[in-house]
Amino acid sequence: MNRTILILLFLFLCPVVGAQWREDFSLEPFHVYAPWKGDLIYWTQEEGRLKSQGPAVSGSCIRLERGVTAGPDMELRFLAHLLLATSSNNYMEIELEDSLYRSSIVVRLGGTPDEVSVYYRSQGSDSVVIDGVDKRLGSSSSNLIAIRLRQIAGTISLDLGIQGDTNSWVLEGKGSLKEIHPQTLRIRACYSSSNAGKFFLDAIYFGHPDIDTLLPGLVSVYDLDSLNWLLTWSEGMDTTKGRFKDINGLDVAFSWLNTREMYCEIKSNAGLPVALSGFEDASGNPSADTALALHFVPYNFREIQITELFPDPSPPAGLPEVEWLELYNGGTQKRQLKNFTLSDLSASFVFPEFEIEPGAFLILTAAGNCSLMASYGDCLELGFSNSFLNNSGDRLLLQNRQGDTLEWLNYTDQWHDDVLKRSGGYSLEKQDPLNPCLMEEENFTSSPALSGGTPGKVNSSDQRIYDTIAPFVLGFELIGPSRIDVQLNEAIDTLQARFCIFSDSLVLRTLSPAHYRVNLPAPLPDDARMEYQVSLSHLEDCEGNRSSETLAFRYAIPEIPAPHELIFTEIHFKPNTGQAGFIEVYNLGDKAQSLAGTALTYGEKEFFLGNRLLYPSEALILCKETDTSYFSGIPYLALKAMPVLNSKSGQLALKNVNGVLLDAVSYSESQFQSWPQKAMGYTLQRQDSTRACSYPGDWQASAVYGGEPGVHSFIVVDNAPIIPQLQEIYPESKRHLRIRFSSPIQTEQPEISIMDASGSPVNWELAGNDFRSWMLEWSDSLQDGQGYRIEISGISGCNGESMLKQVLEFRLPESVSALRINEILSDPIGDDPDYVELFNAGTEAIDLKGMKLCNLNADGSLKEQYTISFEGYLLMPGAYVVLTEAHHRLNSLYNFYDEGRVRIMKNFPSFPNSEGVIVVLDSFGTIADSFRYSEKFHSQILLNTEGVSLERIDPEITADPANNWTSASASSNFGTPGRKNSQSREVSVTPKKYWKLVSATFSPDGDGFEDLALLVYDKLDPGSHVSINVYNPGGQEVCEWTNNLPCGSSGTLKWEGYDALGQPLPNGPYIICIVWTNPDGQSKRERLVLVKASPLNDE
Repeated sequence: MNRTILILLFLFLCPVVGAQWREDFSLEPFHVYAPWKGDLIYWTQEEGRLKSQGPAVSGSCIRLERGVTAGPDMELRFLAHLLLATSSNNYMEIELEDSLYRSSIVVRLGGTPDEVSVYYRSQGSDSVVIDGVDKRLGSSSSNLIAIRLRQIAGTISLDLGIQGDTNSWVLEGKGSLKEIHPQTLRIRACYSSSNAGKFFLDAIYFGHPDIDTLLPGLVSVYDLDSLNWLLTWSEGMDTTKGRFKDINGLDVAFSWLNTREMYCEIKSNAGLPVALSGFEDASGNPSADTALALHFVPYNFREIQITELFPDPSPPAGLPEVEWLELYNGGTQKRQLKNFTLSDLSASFVFPEFEIEPGAFLILTAAGNCSLMASYGDCLELGFSNSFLNNSGDRLLLQNRQGDTLEWLNYTDQWHDDVLKRSGGYSLEKQDPLNPCLMEEENFTSSPALSGGTPGKVNSSDQRIYDTIAPFVLGFELIGPSRIDVQLNEAIDTLQARFCIFSDSLVLRTLSPAHYRVNLPAPLPDDARMEYQVSLSHLEDCEGNRSSETLAFRYAIPEIPAPHELIFTEIHFKPNTGQAGFIEVYNLGDKAQSLAGTALTYGEKEFFLGNRLLYPSEALILCKETDTSYFSGIPYLALKAMPVLNSKSGQLALKNVNGVLLDAVSYSESQFQSWPQKAMGYTLQRQDSTRACSYPGDWQASAVYGGEPGVHSFIVVDNAPIIPQLQEIYPESKRHLRIRFSSPIQTEQPEISIMDASGSPVNWELAGNDFRSWMLEWSDSLQDGQGYRIEISGISGCNGESMLKQVLEFRLPESVSALRINEILSDPIGDDPDYVELFNAGTEAIDLKGMKLCNLNADGSLKEQYTISFEGYLLMPGAYVVLTEAHHRLNSLYNFYDEGRVRIMKNFPSFPNSEGVIVVLDSFGTIADSFRYSEKFHSQILLNTEGVSLERIDPEITADPANNWTSASASSNFGTPGRKNSQSREVSVTPKKYWKLVSATFSPDGDGFEDLALLVYDKLDPGSHVSINVYNPGGQEVCEWTNNLPCGSSGTLKWEGYDALGQPLPNGPYIICIVWTNPDGQSKRERLVLVKASPLNDE
């Protein structure tokens, strides 16, 4: 029989005008086996579906149609898949046309609202019958939808199967319409060019309504927790009907997740029958089920466990070369695994529906592998890859729907007892699945099976491993106010164990083997001074070993330490051989303190202490991880990174997790009183714990060699209180002032006012690591050239010392022209330090930040250049500052010594005893002042000048240094660092300025720009005479600019940069000294700095 006869016979047996027909596009070509016509060349078949393949031209529409017949009641059903974003230009229509009356029913998929709607089309005009829900087809790449259109007794209804689910129809809408009797079914797809091949159709049915007569039933019932259950019906249900009742006739609450799935809440876990009534499917068929028993059986740890692992299948020994792992149900209940999760450290995978029977095995593997593993037993494919199980090891976690941990396996290839099997092809088998309490490293071994493993059955290494040791507690920790973690020596039967606090008996939840969590019924009261007694009972392992005593624990709610609550109490910074350095901290407060996030600061680095609880009056030793053996029996905290303390001096600080300073201490070997203590091996101990802030006098050397870590015998040190003094103010900006006190103060914001300034305080916060430096933010900007006076009151020292109102004047920093080298000690006695004193002889504040102290090489070039202050330091008019490297020695040498007027320099230039040159550079590298000193400047009556400073007599005189410098007086102990010189001459610190350089630089290169130095004067007394001399940085005169030159009250003088012999001077800075005398014989002096510069293109 030829092909043509077959086709004709098929058409005869299946006439076009049949009452109903189905099309699944399984026969190819589709238009030969069914009477389709239209744009046949633009449609094809792919994987049993009709697929568009029209021309790739925007605005195209392609169609198919065939004849149909139907009675007054009819149904159209089909499955559509649009791999595109629908729009007004991209949509599909299925039209049922009654050509006799030129009218149609049209189902449109897409359009601007991305909906599925029904239209009535008459003579080319469309009217809406059912307006579908917007965004039903909201995907830009995949819209899968099942469509069911029914016409019954003049009523049109549209049902949708979301994502193609024909078991859960969703009613999209109903409408009334005059019955039509279609003769044609037409498919039409319109698209833009990129979507020509993205329309798919399948499973078309047209004919009499396919009425459902099957009774619905429950196909799945499983627990979400002890009270809530998820029920799944066999088909879509009428969600407006049905009810549950318990055995007492009381309604049971339930809610619908969708038309097939529902939540049910059982008030008790009695396991009694629940009656069902009134449940119907969408077609009105009543439920076949009328009762069910919902009884929740709690899960035990490793009730479902991993009993075999195959992470390294290559080279194979006999098993398929794919990864897998094996689960075993060691409990007595059949368990539904739906929504269980299996995870490692990087990914998590959810189980589909699968019930595992008691005593059954289940193989888990990657997609596509069950075809290779099915012969070994039940197999389930999860979403992980073929390399999910790391060969060397990984952490696997199995959790049920309630989040309970059923298995926690931290495997490693080191569990293999055979080196050859470790290289691949052999599984790791659990030897005793009946004793899941065993730690995993004791229970797993290489598979002895010749094939490499035993998937889906009892392991080849199966044996009983017996345990006779009862469980006991290793650790106990609070995780927030409502959770407690307990660490045991082994896993236990969590259904038997009880955690008791107050009158509550609570259940332990497994986090990992031997690690459990207790969720408290309510947060503990927020009172950290209380302690709670808790007990653990019925700690029974899988062998029946049980703890015979109730375990009690001291417990309190920790808080973040506040300032002065966590303090330093002992420091070992000079350990000898056989000793370990350490730092001891102490809880001085009355609350339990959490050290989580607390930082130990040393220098510029921070070292975090970790999560540790410290009770009131308890101490903790901080040490290196390698030094813990030195502190046996003493509470210690081993830090992975522990600071190496300088054996001379240093500063330590503690900050809480919020960055708030808790305590600070500066230590030094000078605090040791005797030579043996200084040599090494002794600690510094805090003597007075009643002081929130420690002072040098509070620290003394330990009486015991090596210190007394963990031992406290505090005494009250009867020292006079140290009253904080307002010591220093520095404007960090025009609205931010850094304020420093002589000693630590409390953290409360004081009362602050600034005279002659508008505004008010905005913020007050700590600005250092010693409770002495604070930052004040002011609301309004301060002004240049304006003098201010700050008044601060309401401050107490951090040990409670009261401070009277403090007043200090300041102004914004400006010029450095009035900075003077005022005193120098270059030949100290023994190990006493050199020092240089600076003085502000002007009327403007000077900022020392970034300025440098230098000496000179033999050729006159700058030698050692060391920064005076890395942070801002304001030197007010008439104020002094001492530069040195060891101020604590100066304190013992000189009367009226003020530490607040000292800047400690980490590096200090070396100044020869007999003579040398001191240079001060401003922050731009320009010379602010210089002084060539000599021992010849000392008083001639002194036979020995060692330890005697040179003092400047008149800060206004810069010429003739031999007559302006002399030895400090004997009554001042031959030095006055930081205060008025003993040999000073009274001068005014507020001189009027008469002379000014037009520019601080000049370059006599003939380019017409700043070729001359121009010196302008103004408001001199008529008839005055002026002498001007020029000096190099070494103090040597290089030029006499003018000598007793008559000048008017104002004018300009010029200088070309030549020396006394008429030769050009080298480029560099020069000091201009001006002395003028009025007709009455009164002389005045000013000094300016001028720089002779190179042209910009000078190589």
